Amino acid sequence: MLLAILTISASAIAFTACSDDDDDNDTGGNNGGNNTEIKGDYIATTNVKTVTLKEYHNYAQGNVTIYEDFNYKYDLALCEGRMELVPYKRVNGAWKTNLGYYNASGYWYYNINIKDIGKISSISGVTEKVEIEYSIRCPAAQPGHGYAACFFTDNETKYLRLYISNYKLDGEDALESITVQYQLY
Repeated sequence: MLLAILTISASAIAFTACSDDDDDNDTGGNNGGNNTEIKGDYIATTNVKTVTLKEYHNYAQGNVTIYEDFNYKYDLALCEGRMELVPYKRVNGAWKTNLGYYNASGYWYYNINIKDIGKISSISGVTEKVEIEYSIRCPAAQPGHGYAACFFTDNETKYLRLYISNYKLDGEDALESITVQYQLY
């Protein structure tokens, strides 16, 4: 009898100690700890992330993926001095860039939105939510500016806030890179 009680007690302690309790600092919902939201077929961080985007002129280079599920992927990029939110869609098993069209003023994208809300002091200053536009041109990248963005997934619209906290110029005083804080919300 004593052996059975000890076995049950040891099992209860082991199960409690090994359970997933890393979400103590999170608020509600289905999450995996560290403010990471887990919903079925994608993982999206609600933490503020910081990335450096380098200027490039080829959509296969320099992108930072901020969202991906089975059918959609969205990258942040700095292209021709613009803060780009580059949409991809899976077609026949492979990612295809959904660029819309290009004219003398640059790329125009479909079914996303990104708006410069002006000069702010931190990412928390981005409080505006924008709605999806049929066709938009991404705004110029401006240090100290915040951006409200959104994009489409299979089930819903996702919202994103961005803040350019720093920048670097090249030897010719052209924009070489920007440091961006972003957060899905």
